[in-house]
Amino acid sequence: MVGAAFATCAGLIVLWGWQRTAPYVYQDEHIYGVLARSVGTGEGYSYQDLPVTAFKTLWPMLVAPAWAIFDGESAWRAAQAINGMAWALTFLPAFALARRLASFWPALGIATAATLAPAAVWAGQLMTEAMAYPLAATALLCAVRLLEHPSAPRGAIALAVAAAAGTARTQLLVMVPIVLLAVALDVARHGAGWRARLRSYKFIAAAAMVVAVAGLILLLAGRSSGLVGTYSGTIEAVDLGELVRYIVRYTAVMATAMALLPFVVLVGLVVRRASWRDERVAPLLCVAVAAVVVFWVNGAWASASLSPELRERYVFYPLPAVLALLPAVSDRVRPIVLAVVTAVVALYLVPVLPGLYGSAGEEFIQYQVNDVLVKLGVGDGGLLGRVNVWAVAVVSLAAAVLVVLRLRPRLPARLMVAAAIVPTMAMQLGILFVRERDANATSATFAAAYPEPGDFVDRRIRGEAAFVRTPGTRQLARFHFELANTSLTRTWRAPGTEEFNGLGADCPLEVDGRGVLRAERQWAAAASDPKRPCSGAALARYLVFDDAARTVVVRNGRLLFAEGPTRLYELPSGVAPRIDYGPPPEL
Repeated sequence: MVGAAFATCAGLIVLWGWQRTAPYVYQDEHIYGVLARSVGTGEGYSYQDLPVTAFKTLWPMLVAPAWAIFDGESAWRAAQAINGMAWALTFLPAFALARRLASFWPALGIATAATLAPAAVWAGQLMTEAMAYPLAATALLCAVRLLEHPSAPRGAIALAVAAAAGTARTQLLVMVPIVLLAVALDVARHGAGWRARLRSYKFIAAAAMVVAVAGLILLLAGRSSGLVGTYSGTIEAVDLGELVRYIVRYTAVMATAMALLPFVVLVGLVVRRASWRDERVAPLLCVAVAAVVVFWVNGAWASASLSPELRERYVFYPLPAVLALLPAVSDRVRPIVLAVVTAVVALYLVPVLPGLYGSAGEEFIQYQVNDVLVKLGVGDGGLLGRVNVWAVAVVSLAAAVLVVLRLRPRLPARLMVAAAIVPTMAMQLGILFVRERDANATSATFAAAYPEPGDFVDRRIRGEAAFVRTPGTRQLARFHFELANTSLTRTWRAPGTEEFNGLGADCPLEVDGRGVLRAERQWAAAASDPKRPCSGAALARYLVFDDAARTVVVRNGRLLFAEGPTRLYELPSGVAPRIDYGPPPEL
């Protein structure tokens, strides 16, 4: 049954992701995809002859086989399938975590809910989350195992897996302090016996000192950005008041990312002393609390230092551990605590105050009942109007559990656990379905702006092609075309065109009075200079242009393809292109 449940989750995730018609997550998805293509085609972890140091992740290695085996859009589809199956591997550590407190069938439901969480929409993108989530879940499992039976081998494994999670996504380097914080909570919960408990963590204490010293040395040496790449902004100082404001605003993000009811149950367990004394519950509780706290602060810090958006994809990683605590609701959560916390969370969500959530990138936090019902095709919301869907969900879920808890003496524990898990799963699947529909619609809109099929270059040429950026080139066209066409191996930049974000080699061109494009002399003359990757490079015979402002015309070339602003030209061998600009293309 475990294998069947895992296969079902993997199949659903791959099927939903397969409905994407084009990558659309601005810049990130395209860049990661091009890096994977480079690895798969034997160019290494590089982009147009330049080593890539900003994107610190092994994720491209995961999907690189797609480009090693397939071409064009088939490779992209294969990469999507690999990504979806990688995400589904979360099921295995999630099931192991759930079995700490639940019997077989409830644990199966919890693992399914963790795998098919609303964040599973990211499994359909060419992004690092698909590799990071199962690694994070495995790190949480190893941390729980360490707290259950402390030993040096288990400590080494927990820290090693936590560090390994950071190779998928540099943000997940926080898994190491999560392990250390969980150990600290476990020591603290033993009260007067904390010294004896601490002695069982001698290895972890020594490791913590090593981590602290190494981190300090990296900061003082200015090497921190080299370690974490594009995520380096999160280790910069931020205004404390702004950080606190983001932590408050992230309450809604954490509650929704933790599937609402599990988040409420977690709070209910935290405030009850008996939970910390229960040897079955306490290890899982320590790890869940440590993970939620660290990701909560980390997400707020990232918003304060990198981007003001409230990013759910920064904070959903503790979900497997938090969901695994759901069975504790049957005999360890007081109804009054559940009711009070539910009311607080619902009141926080209901108003949808202007600017409270303010996240253009994560609209799902602001989903309203009307929107969801329309997307599900079951009406227009009726009397619920513009009420936040999460507020309705948390009240509905908690109300069901409260009714069951009220009848606790007369009902078996399994029924009470089912009352918590089944509605949670239904809510998770409903929100995920809506998010998938939104993602697929956005993807279709993006695909409609570019030629179909996406590998139009590979289908029409033999040899290598070059993409020439002109002043009116759409920013993502370069990555979009490169992702689907392995023949596009070089990008050039026409005069008057600004370099795009410094990634790869935008080889500069110069133009003479007749409109003839040639490589700049300063680059062409230094063919042996390794610091100039464009040195000695020559324009390919096949040139791709994409200018939304003016139609690019190659006077001495043969037009092979034209659609909207996109043009593909073939040049005679050894002839430099002579370009001209015509009227704006029909879009």
